[in-house]
Amino acid sequence: MLISGYEAYQELSRNAWFCLWRGRCQADGSPVLLKTPCSASTSMQAERLLSHEHDILQGLALSGVIRGPGAPAPRPRVVPGPRRSG
Repeated sequence: MLISGYEAYQELSRNAWFCLWRGRCQADGSPVLLKTPCSASTSMQAERLLSHEHDILQGLALSGVIRGPGAPAPRPRVVPGPRRSG
C-alpha cells in the first residue's frame, strides 16, 4: 500500500468500500491507522462517506476517540495509532 509519507504494513479490516491498515508515519515512526478506499477508482459516495466520518470524529471530545490530524484530505484518511505502553 503506497500512501505518501506513510507506510501501511498490515491490513486489519476490509469491506466492499474501505480497507483499514496498520501503518507508521515515515517522518517520525509514530503508529497510525490508515482508512482507504478498497478500489483505485473511488466513487464520489465513498469520498463523501470518508469525509462525513472524519467530520464526526473531529467533533467528538471524548477520551478513547481517535482523532485524525487537521482538515480532511480527499483520500486516504490517517489517524494516530494506539500508543504502546512500556
